[in-house]
Amino acid sequence: MISVSENALIIGINNSIETLTEEQSIELLNKLSKAVYKGPSYSELTNELAAYKIRAKLLEQENKRLKLGLISEERCLSY
Repeated sequence: MISVSENALIIGINNSIETLTEEQSIELLNKLSKAVYKGPSYSELTNELAAYKIRAKLLEQENKRLKLGLISEERCLSY
């Protein structure tokens, strides 16, 4: 359960988030991810998302090639 002081902090952050610049938002996300969650930083998550988007685009291209008969199904399954 969230304590009263934690709840006040969350409300304060929520109320001030709209006034943050993009750079300040990124800095806050980085600090939160490292301090609170001990997880990856915002830039690491952004890089991972970009990698997934690139992989999805490559798979779309491979699917088109497969449908055109330019590559074999076995090659597509290797991804």
